[in-house]
Amino acid sequence: MIKVKFLSPSQIETYFQDDVNEQFLQGRLQAYEKNRSSIPFYVEEVNGSYFLYNGFKFMDAMKRSEQNKPIPCYVLTKKRSELKRLLHLLWQGTHCEATNWKFKYKLIKQLTEKFQLTPSEIAAFLQINEREISVYLVEEHVPDYFKKKAIQTHTTQLVNRISSIGVIPESHKKELYQLAVDQQLTHKQLNWTLSFYYTNFYGAYSNPPTTI
Repeated sequence: MIKVKFLSPSQIETYFQDDVNEQFLQGRLQAYEKNRSSIPFYVEEVNGSYFLYNGFKFMDAMKRSEQNKPIPCYVLTKKRSELKRLLHLLWQGTHCEATNWKFKYKLIKQLTEKFQLTPSEIAAFLQINEREISVYLVEEHVPDYFKKKAIQTHTTQLVNRISSIGVIPESHKKELYQLAVDQQLTHKQLNWTLSFYYTNFYGAYSNPPTTI
């Protein structure tokens, strides 16, 4: 069953947040106002909360510009599990709308960590290659800039490996991340680099400085 309800953007939950400047935001708001009759918003009502199902970029623009004028929304009252809702959102953001990497990253992270889905299971649902999901499994503490680049260049595995090695100082990791996403570093080259760090690390413990 579908009903229409007037909701303000602040009442609507969305996983999407875009990194665009004010000019782009205003452009999206103008595009929505010009075509609002052909851009209906669908939301699902769950225990008094409303989860957005489409129109992510337009809703993001409204939220970031702090527009709270109520807008008509089609409310889906059919109850779905959180898992099915997340899968639907990922389908919508993969096949039906242009969404950024953060949107997919957050959804895939929840699906793999909270619901223990494998990349192959998610890919099967979306009817895409498993590799297109695996690239999003970048470690959370990797800086966003390198997350995005790792996804774009399919260097996630190498970036994750760098992030997991404790003997590499954080300042040096950024340099290695850059080499990895620029595709100027291989796993073999990283192994050679690690020999230097391990030599210094264990050397410091086996030959501690003497005090007078």
